[in-house]
Amino acid sequence: MYNKSDYELALDILKDIRETTGLWATCGIGPNMLLAKVAMDIEAKHNKDFMAKWGYEDIPTKLWAITPLSKMWGIGPRMEKNLNKLGIYSIGDLAHYDGNKLKQKFGVIGRELWNHANGIDLSRINDNHEEKDKSYSHSQVLFKDYNGENIKLIITEMVEVLGTRLRANRKLCQIISLGISYSKNVGGGFYHRVKLDSLTDQEEIIKNTCLMIFDKFYEDLPIRKVSIACGGLEDKIGTQLNLFDEAKDVEEKENLDLVMDTIKERFGKNSLLKASALLKDSTIKERNKKIGGHNA
Repeated sequence: MYNKSDYELALDILKDIRETTGLWATCGIGPNMLLAKVAMDIEAKHNKDFMAKWGYEDIPTKLWAITPLSKMWGIGPRMEKNLNKLGIYSIGDLAHYDGNKLKQKFGVIGRELWNHANGIDLSRINDNHEEKDKSYSHSQVLFKDYNGENIKLIITEMVEVLGTRLRANRKLCQIISLGISYSKNVGGGFYHRVKLDSLTDQEEIIKNTCLMIFDKFYEDLPIRKVSIACGGLEDKIGTQLNLFDEAKDVEEKENLDLVMDTIKERFGKNSLLKASALLKDSTIKERNKKIGGHNA
């Protein structure tokens, strides 16, 4: 269609992204989506043109050489520890392990791990997938380890971002999810969700729900990543009051939020911040300067 090789076309796409957005992008090319993804993750970022192309012939020399296991897409710290207990420390070890035994131990995931270790990916980019419930989510990889005290500031700031998105799109949510990933040298974490009794876009309710989940499952370990999602979305067609809310107070709070959103939209996200943004553990000012997690 374009009268170009896959490599030439990818270079044009990367150039277009750079000229249009000012952002650098990376690209992986392969005979299936898995090898293209792993080529991008492992090699592309180290090449001058930010491109990498892997074929089936590269599996023994490139794919099997990957170690530790968690560098491979789809293998997290917890699975890495489980595989290490079986004497599996590289993707090559995984590829040569008995696939049936992996399936017996880990179920369908075990067979998928074996397939991926051998460069096998049966999925197609045009496969039809059932649409999942829509949600607004926000995640942040932290620049240092946080603990049970200063992480609550990060959660509060992230909830403010989600609250702005809900109001901008006239949406209410009913399912609140919080995920915490511990530092790499520790591994593990948790991800839990709570279904509220009623729909909301109030940041205080969302924040308190996240903190409730955190206090219940946190294991007093160093934290390096936080993820929050607001699901069960519905259009906002009115305001649902409870027995303890005064209509006037709720209306004033909603109007104040809308005014703040308007100011930030017009003059920039950092034009109006809470005093907590000046605390050393706050990341909101730096995050507001980024586009999609990258420096603008």
